Amino acid sequence: MTTTPPEDGQPDNNFGLPPPPGSGPPPPDFPPYGFGPRPFTQSETQSWVLAAHLGPLLIGFLAPLIVMILVDKRSAFARQQAVEALNFQLSFLLYAIVAAFSLLLLIGLLLLPVVGVLWLVFMVIAAVRSSNGEPYRYPLTIRMVT
Repeated sequence: MTTTPPEDGQPDNNFGLPPPPGSGPPPPDFPPYGFGPRPFTQSETQSWVLAAHLGPLLIGFLAPLIVMILVDKRSAFARQQAVEALNFQLSFLLYAIVAAFSLLLLIGLLLLPVVGVLWLVFMVIAAVRSSNGEPYRYPLTIRMVT
């Protein structure tokens, strides 16, 4: 049984399903990949990865957390890099707190700047490598989020 599209421009009540096989090409606005969110293009993935790695310069560990939540089903690479960036940010937050408390023992005068410089250098390296499509794993990171 084949159905023909209505002539009056009204919907054909297929409830958004593709037409049955052999009934002609799908309508022009029907997505070729099926249902669900549209996967990211390469440039969109690159933008989200950069936001995950460099966003902490503005809003701290919230940047990779937001990216991780927003790109969940649309780009596996962007989600993996956001998780990696989130683990790094949480680890270095912990290191900074320990270094700040060690200021009482005066060793924090050395530790706190070292933690800050490593934090910045590792984020820039991660942003450059992952924007080229290469997965990056931060060193000195406690893997808390998977």
